Amino acid sequence: MHGVFEENAGVFPKVFENEDDYFSYLSETAIFTATRGEVTYYFEPIRAKDYLNKPAIQAWSIHGKEVSIQPSEDDFQTHRSYQFQDLTTRGTVEFRSVCTQPFSATFVPAALHLGLLVNLEALESILKGTSLFEVFDYDYPRIRCLFSKKKISKTDLKLILPLTEALLTCAEDGLKNRGFGEEVYLAPLQERLAALKNRLD
Repeated sequence: MHGVFEENAGVFPKVFENEDDYFSYLSETAIFTATRGEVTYYFEPIRAKDYLNKPAIQAWSIHGKEVSIQPSEDDFQTHRSYQFQDLTTRGTVEFRSVCTQPFSATFVPAALHLGLLVNLEALESILKGTSLFEVFDYDYPRIRCLFSKKKISKTDLKLILPLTEALLTCAEDGLKNRGFGEEVYLAPLQERLAALKNRLD
C-alpha cells in the first residue's frame, strides 16, 4: 500500500532547498497504519495533509477485524515514507533497498554510506562538479532507472563511470580517515568498478 502515491516510494524527484520544501513533500506522502493500544490497524492510504481532516476511518487489524478509528496527531509518530533515503521520526537517516547485496557483501552499503557521510564536504564538491545530472535534466527517478539495470550500454557506462569512481574514492578516503580499517568492506565495489572499466577497453 505504501506505493499508492508516488511520493511514498523510490527516489526523491528533486533536491530540497530547505526544510519547508521537504515537509511540503512529506505532506503528500501516504499514511496507512495507526496503532491503538497494542494493535496496528491498516486502512486505505490517505495523504498526510488530509489525514487529520477525516472524522473517522475504516480500518482493519492484521486478522481482518474491522474497526472505525479517529485520526490522531500521534499516528504520525509511526508514519514512514519508503524512499530509498529517509529521515526517520527518531532523527536518523535510513538507507533502504540495500538488502539485495550478496551475503558476502553485507557490509558494503553501510561502509559506502558511512565513508561518504564522513567525507561530506568532498562528496558535495563531487556532486556539484558532475555534469551527469544536467545531461538528464535532473530527473532523478529516470537516472536511477537507467543506471540500476543489470546491463548498461557502453554509452551510458561512459557517462556514469567517472562519477562512480569519484564517489567510491570519496567513500574510501572517508573511511581511511576514520582509521579503523573499514575501507576493506568496499573491496566488492572496487572489483565491480574494475569489471565495468574492462568492458570499455
